[in-house]
Amino acid sequence: MALDFPNSPATGQQFISGNTVWQYDGVKWISVGPAQARPSNPNKLLNPFMEIDQANEGNAVVVTGAGKYAIDGFAATYVTSAGGAGQAARNASGPQGGYGVTVQTLTAASSVGASDYMWIDQALEADDINDTYFGTANAQPLTCSFWAFSTIAGTLSFVLKNPVSPYRTYAVPFTITTANTWQFFTITVPGDTGGTWTIRGNGQGMLVGWTGACGATLQTAPNAWTTGNFLAATGAVTNTLMTTSGAYFVIGPCKLEVGSTATPMLRQSFQQELSRCQRYYEKSYDPGTVPGTASVQTGVSLFLLYGVAGAATVGTTIPFSVTKRASPTLTAYSSVTGAAGKARDAATNVDMPCTPSANSRSCYWTANVNTPGTTNLQLQWVADARL
Repeated sequence: MALDFPNSPATGQQFISGNTVWQYDGVKWISVGPAQARPSNPNKLLNPFMEIDQANEGNAVVVTGAGKYAIDGFAATYVTSAGGAGQAARNASGPQGGYGVTVQTLTAASSVGASDYMWIDQALEADDINDTYFGTANAQPLTCSFWAFSTIAGTLSFVLKNPVSPYRTYAVPFTITTANTWQFFTITVPGDTGGTWTIRGNGQGMLVGWTGACGATLQTAPNAWTTGNFLAATGAVTNTLMTTSGAYFVIGPCKLEVGSTATPMLRQSFQQELSRCQRYYEKSYDPGTVPGTASVQTGVSLFLLYGVAGAATVGTTIPFSVTKRASPTLTAYSSVTGAAGKARDAATNVDMPCTPSANSRSCYWTANVNTPGTTNLQLQWVADARL
């Protein structure tokens, strides 16, 4: 039986067929053992196949001046001092039919200032990096395998960072040799035995990032742990990505794992990955519906607030699908107009102010009715506990 190996594989890329793992050695595919004997190392990255985008549902977000979540798990930032502007979005043209996340220059900057940069990153919860032992004598290596694409050929940087002071940074250059072509990369970073890392708790423990453009003061020596807050390896950025209108780079499916060897990048079911994402962000809207949508759509499950007959205030408790990382920030939306902070009084067709409270397991909503005695108020909601 012929095997449908991936086209244009990168050296070291692996492919599973049946119970056999194949690896491309730069010339040919070779068998490296049975799949059952080589279980995949857990992926520390959230939403690594970029398929879940609860907040934006594929719509672009402006990221000039401040980082914003482009999709679940992945944020993008575009800082410019020279008149540029950027946006980020889920990319539906990822490698092998998958997705990616894009940061793009909308308006070209006239130059790249010393502290300017464009990058894509993911913050990892400290409890999820406990087995790295970073900051101890037993610090473990980490391997990241990922797909990347750029409209301009050149060198970009992969970065691991301690997100809090005293900062630690490890930057590795990687080169897009052909513009507009997906390439696969594998990078291994030695464990950091220095510095002070938070590897327990529900706060930020590590930043994983990819940098397309970066000013001189944010660059550091490549392939070495450095004390300081840096975003790229020295000289390892394609700054024309910021000075060219319409230019962009994309990060596709990726995996970060403990160890010095990349293992197969295996996808969980959509529901499993959605549950992981809901630890940080959950919405009441149906998948595919952007929060704040100003209409009642078929299939959307409205939440109703009830009270005793004649009551001026109504309310309800709603359990979350997944326990949150921390007590989330809550936003209500009118089920009819999409107005934020409102519930819809269905009896009188008026939006009313809505007040939330929450812990990590549930939320509680109260609202005043427009006319005492009407006790049917409707709302949609978002719970945001992202890092």
